[in-house]
Amino acid sequence: MSLSAPNSVKKKYSCADLEDFTSTNDTAMHVKKIMVSICNENSTDEITNVLLLEDIEGELGQMENEIAKLEAADNAPRNYRGEIVGDNYNDINDRFYGNNNVMVSKKSAMHGTHVSGIIAAARNNGKGMDGVADNVQIMSIRAVPDGDEHDKDIALAIRYAVDNGAKIINMSFGKGFLPKNSGLTMP
Repeated sequence: MSLSAPNSVKKKYSCADLEDFTSTNDTAMHVKKIMVSICNENSTDEITNVLLLEDIEGELGQMENEIAKLEAADNAPRNYRGEIVGDNYNDINDRFYGNNNVMVSKKSAMHGTHVSGIIAAARNNGKGMDGVADNVQIMSIRAVPDGDEHDKDIALAIRYAVDNGAKIINMSFGKGFLPKNSGLTMP
């Protein structure tokens, strides 16, 4: 039986079907040898080309994810910072970049506003809640644009806060992946 003949083309075939497969096409016969080898290694005739292709696609997807992780581990963040933010990521002393816009959008400001309210809400005024401390002053610093935090930005935000009189610093982080240890240290 020739599975490649126009009137007998099958979309799904099993290992048993491969026994009868013949072709004058060398590539097709080479693929047959590979498939027969896979069938023999798995000791079953229940494997089909469709199942095999699904497994291969799944494996390729996993391999692509693993390759992306490995490449990310070896690469510093993209250089969009130099183009947009205007700094040299690798120079901790390069600190006059960015802008002073701490309220990019109402949605992005919600978490900081919420935390600030818990800390500094007026106490004993009979409205809502009491903050956790009296006489609080809030210094708003936005060091992380939409969760894309970089070690340099965090280090310089802390430096800025301390240089401008901060006694207590509260920060929230959600970094799920660190491409590589930047080794940033304060001079």
